[in-house]
Amino acid sequence: MQQEGTDMKRIALAILIALLLVCGACAGEEAAQQTLPEPTTEAAAAAPTGAPTKTPAPTPTPTPPPDFSGTDLSGVWVVSAVIDSMGETVSETQLQALGADFSMELLAGGSYFVYDEVGAALGQGTYEVELNVLTLTAAGATTIYEIQDEGTLHCTNADQSITVMNKRVEAVDDENDDESAPADDEAAEDESTEDETADSETTSNV
Repeated sequence: MQQEGTDMKRIALAILIALLLVCGACAGEEAAQQTLPEPTTEAAAAAPTGAPTKTPAPTPTPTPPPDFSGTDLSGVWVVSAVIDSMGETVSETQLQALGADFSMELLAGGSYFVYDEVGAALGQGTYEVELNVLTLTAAGATTIYEIQDEGTLHCTNADQSITVMNKRVEAVDDENDDESAPADDEAAEDESTEDETADSETTSNV
């Protein structure tokens, strides 16, 4: 009986030792898992993904409008055409019916006058230029013209039609040519007369 009791104690001790070893092994695995370093963000970013890297497209830069602030726009401007909302040019008869056969004179000091087709004054106001925009102000109302170049203005109306105005070019050179033409003719006549007189004298001497 004593021998059997001793064997039972040995078996129980062996089981207890085995349980302790198993628990120790489990605890070691958990500790090892807890101490393993997690992959950093940099390492993850460095890992190849297989997808090609796309370069972002450059943002387009808008082209600045031309600056006519220092341009001399003084002079007489006349309506050269009216383009309707469909892009068609209005006929001369329609221009007269619309009352678009007027002219506008811009003065160097910032004032302007509007005249009808016979040259009678219809009104006056002030104007200013900023970049490519000409702003007319009269009696509290404003009219905006877009400056296309030094000789062309566009005004977009409420019905989306466009009034085109061109700067009138004074024919100063032509007038000077006309004035000098009679003088040239007279000089040519004088030279012809002198030649005839010289020929007559030569003949009489012979």
